[in-house]
Amino acid sequence: MTPFGYTILGFGAGGTADVVNFLKSQETAFGDGGAVAHVNIAFDDNNAGVFVVAYCDTGGGSGGTITAAVGTVADDGSVTFGSAVHAYSGGDLVHQRCRLDFDKSTSGKFVINYNLTERHGGGIPNFICGIISGTGGSATITFGSAAAMPYGPAHPSSVWHATQGDLAVTADGTYMYYAGYDQGSSNQGRSSRWDIASGTGTTIDNITQLGQHDVNGRGHVIERALDDTDSALLMYTENGANLIVRRLTSGSLGTRTEVTSNGDSEWDADLSCNPNSTGKFVVHYSDQANSNYGTVRVGVLSGDAISYGTALVVHSQASDYQRCNFDHGTETDQVVLLWVDQSSGENHPYGMVCTVNADNTITAGDLIDIGTDGVNDDLGLSQHSIDCDPNTPGSFVYGYNDNDNSNIGYVNVGSLPV
Repeated sequence: MTPFGYTILGFGAGGTADVVNFLKSQETAFGDGGAVAHVNIAFDDNNAGVFVVAYCDTGGGSGGTITAAVGTVADDGSVTFGSAVHAYSGGDLVHQRCRLDFDKSTSGKFVINYNLTERHGGGIPNFICGIISGTGGSATITFGSAAAMPYGPAHPSSVWHATQGDLAVTADGTYMYYAGYDQGSSNQGRSSRWDIASGTGTTIDNITQLGQHDVNGRGHVIERALDDTDSALLMYTENGANLIVRRLTSGSLGTRTEVTSNGDSEWDADLSCNPNSTGKFVVHYSDQANSNYGTVRVGVLSGDAISYGTALVVHSQASDYQRCNFDHGTETDQVVLLWVDQSSGENHPYGMVCTVNADNTITAGDLIDIGTDGVNDDLGLSQHSIDCDPNTPGSFVYGYNDNDNSNIGYVNVGSLPV
């Protein structure tokens, strides 16, 4: 599969206008045509052009279902979805986000995290493994049995916050790391590691509690660290303020390192590891200490130690719900940024592609107003997601629910210069 012949950020002849048109013209709905919420997207590391979109398919209230569908991107940038499959449909769902991550070691294998209300009226983290078969319109998913977070360990009345957890599968597919915000345990941010069955097995079990990573750690974002097979990077805010990154391993919560002293609320940050440069990552956040401007910064991992490059403002307006993801295998290290600006009273979407330099500085690209034609100019709060295709340099998919159109779920396909 080849990139789609479009350019982004003014590189080449297309210019910014073609990017905006391209994103809109490639819009494809997913789901059953009704409202969706909390969209999350991830590409299969072993199949070019194949991704999974996971979401809650009620659009509001209780009794929703966690649903997933396989999307396949064609050479012309069009997307075909297979049948939507329920990962959970028990009717007592906490209506908040689900998260997913693929197993790099096994084709078509991924894990979804979602929260239920079955215990103590709060959130109970659940994890379920899915296996893809087929592509295009015939693609489907087979799920294993869900594993639920056990009581405690120290507090048997644990109630986990439904919106503030995340997971990452290790590079060799052996383990899954999870971090959540345990409101029933004095608001502790707690981390754990779970075993995942090898190959096409779907069992998730044998939790190892790593312990409290913060007395009030919220807004978790976990990414696989790329320097070994059994670690992950955890980012969170301390009580919605100090933005922190640390490296989780089998026996350690890592070293607390501060990205910024004031990272705004728990939704307003994202992290992406650089697949082209081992041990480096980018954080995209809203800087409350600087008028909530959208900001990016490079992190460099060396064991548990993390150092940071100079912070760069990419949007001199109050920014919210930042998302970022690195492109794979291009000549320069490029990271795609997406966020919303609420200054107009709506969640107006913007995008940018930045280049990460060898000295850990960042060069900003052109600002792209994704909502200029009025079609997608009010996105669902905190509910959009982006991922770059590991097997197709320059290709990414962006998913969201559209507040301007009954919260129907859509994906757009974009491309970068390679």
